[in-house]
Amino acid sequence: MIQQLGGIFITSKQAATLAQWYIDNLKLELCYTESVTCWWVSFNYFNDNDSRSYTNFSISQSNETQPTRIFTINFRIENMDQMIAHLTSKNILIDGPKTYDEGIFAWVFDADGNKIELWEDTKMME
Repeated sequence: MIQQLGGIFITSKQAATLAQWYIDNLKLELCYTESVTCWWVSFNYFNDNDSRSYTNFSISQSNETQPTRIFTINFRIENMDQMIAHLTSKNILIDGPKTYDEGIFAWVFDADGNKIELWEDTKMME
């Protein structure tokens, strides 16, 4: 049901400092989006069917005093309805789905409490 890794999203209490570390030390060319206080870069590639896709890496400012986790794993999925039906059959609590410009998203937590973001990229369907 998982197609690809959609991205890795790090949350930090000192996001600007952490982003600068990645820029200085790993030479990542991070862009900044002020509206969500996020530094990010997309790694573009072509799928087996020659359609363009990408994996995102981002660092966002944490507004929590004690974040329980400092990262989120994003999996690109093919069919959100099918995924939600599958997870519901396993009695897994789901937050979402929610639709944004980038596609349809839902969130679950794994057995260790790590946040997993599921993403159906509806732009690829256009």
